This record gives sequence, C-alpha cells and structure tokens, in this order.
Amino acid sequence: MTSLPGKGAGASLPCLSVDLVSLSRSSRPVVAPEVVAAEVDGDTVLLDGRSGLYYALNQVGTRLWTLIAEGAALGEIHDVLLAEYDVPTQVLWADLTTLICDLRDCRLVTIETGT
Repeated sequence: MTSLPGKGAGASLPCLSVDLVSLSRSSRPVVAPEVVAAEVDGDTVLLDGRSGLYYALNQVGTRLWTLIAEGAALGEIHDVLLAEYDVPTQVLWADLTTLICDLRDCRLVTIETGT
C-alpha cells in the first residue's frame, strides 16, 4: 500500500503502531463507514472521508480489499490469496497481518475479533 497525493496530503504507512498479536484467522476486518473505495486500472484508491487523505492499493491489495468488503475473516482471506498467488504461507500471513494492521492504524478498517 502506498500513498497518493490527493486533495488532502497523501500519507505513508504505517500510521501508528502495529499490534500483530491480537490478530487470528477468525479476526474479521471491516471497512470503516467513512472510507470510499474506487478501482482504477486494477488498483484501488481509498479516500478517508474524515481526514481527506487518499491511499492506494496495488493489485494484490485490491484483491485483499475486495475480500474485506465481502466480509471474509483473515483465515479465509489468507486461504484465497494463498490459492491465487505463488507465495509461502508464512510469508503471506506475515504480509497480510502487517497490511491489515496498517489499514486499521490508518482507521480504514476496524477489526472484529473472532470467538
């Protein structure tokens, strides 16, 4: 995920702290209601309506965002991405949880904890 210059200033990630310990396969990221997403040439542009900041997701990030918008839990997201991309499972989990924490720290998603 990278920043895009926009009407407001672009922002780089990570925004705040990363807390990977609290994430599990049953954790469910939920798109924040103030976030608007638009796909442009296979990438996704996110606008945080609270801050006016724009963010950009590459094609893999766009696939992740689609799965989040569909309500998938992290385990489901991991399994889908693992089937679609040639990446070791541990690397994918580390990258996935880091990006989810970045999205959460920038207040683009919230995390529902699984039971």
